[in-house]
Amino acid sequence: MLIYWLVSIAAAALAVNAIISTVMKLEVNHRLPSKEKLPWWSRSYGKVERKHRELYPDSYLPLVAQWSFWLTLAMFATFVVASATGKLS
Repeated sequence: MLIYWLVSIAAAALAVNAIISTVMKLEVNHRLPSKEKLPWWSRSYGKVERKHRELYPDSYLPLVAQWSFWLTLAMFATFVVASATGKLS
């Protein structure tokens, strides 16, 4: 049962991160001139977050994206430690 909850929370955090990154890219591309727009196929989310902070300094989206990334990483680490110690059941 623990595995189910760990995977569910990690998947939700990844989904939140993907949605927020897409929204930030949309907002950044809306404000940039056509020659400076970020390509859609690029996965450089750090660049998107930096540009978003420049254009929207009061926005909370980059902070939420970072926290969802770290939450996913923490959930993965918890899963690895629990698997290594045999605590998953």
